[in-house]
Amino acid sequence: MDSLQSTSSFLGGIKNVSLHWEVPIFSAFIYIVWVVRNNKRIKEKKEKKEILNPQLSISNKSKKSSSVTPKSVQLKTFIFAHNMGMSIFSMLVFKKTFEVIYTGFRTLPFEKFIVDPGNQMEKKLSPWIWIFYISKYYEVVDTLILFMSNKESSFLQMYHHAGAIVACWLVSLSESYSGWIWVVLNSFIHSTMYLYYAMTVVGIRAPFKRAITFMQIGQFFVGLFFGSIYISRETTFSSDPTLRFYQYSAIIFNIVYVIILIGLFINFERQTYRKISAKKAPVANQVELTESIPAPVLASKSSSALLSPS
Repeated sequence: MDSLQSTSSFLGGIKNVSLHWEVPIFSAFIYIVWVVRNNKRIKEKKEKKEILNPQLSISNKSKKSSSVTPKSVQLKTFIFAHNMGMSIFSMLVFKKTFEVIYTGFRTLPFEKFIVDPGNQMEKKLSPWIWIFYISKYYEVVDTLILFMSNKESSFLQMYHHAGAIVACWLVSLSESYSGWIWVVLNSFIHSTMYLYYAMTVVGIRAPFKRAITFMQIGQFFVGLFFGSIYISRETTFSSDPTLRFYQYSAIIFNIVYVIILIGLFINFERQTYRKISAKKAPVANQVELTESIPAPVLASKSSSALLSPS
């Protein structure tokens, strides 16, 4: 019993520290600085190679993306494990949170489902919302894999990861029931997305690559729909002034964050897939996929090189 209480107290302490504003804000700032510095380093390294050996640079640009695939078996194994781990984790979060939401939607009138009287559903969702928030710190490994493969990170990827840390922190801090919108939708998308990238590592070409981008965009619109419902209902917010402020901040920040993401993803879709379609290219190369959703993977020679989404 003492051991359980000690463990519970320890985890509670970690949770309290993680919800201090300094943790997500400084983490997001440090991540952005890290990305900018490494992008600059990689870009300068490429430019230096071009200056020293321009003929080799021209030759490399004319080669297929598979020619730049890193040979490291260790890196490939790490990327596969990363993606499979994130896919399984996302499936678990989706299962646990969707069960709560589905039960509430099925048994309660829509108005009560939206309001969650007594905070019964929020209490069940809260631990998973916090775990989901913590996972956003680990997700920057997506960017690390890019840098390990001498690839630059896109603005979309940088914005996505930095913004997700702050957005999920606000949702967890505010104890807002509306947080289910982002957690349920995003965990489902991530479970599919990371599985796709894990499959790509071992050379399996799944036919739903482009569908993942549309699923990402679709989840944003669904999130905005429910977000607008919650923000228009006073009864969905706490009567406590401080908690109420955090809840409004959480939903407003997420709405703005998502609107910008929609624009970035639509721009990505236009620049990447339409360009590929125009060239009649069957598979996107690493440069084209650098701005996709967050989960870099190492593909085999038979597929494309590095898939490195945001």
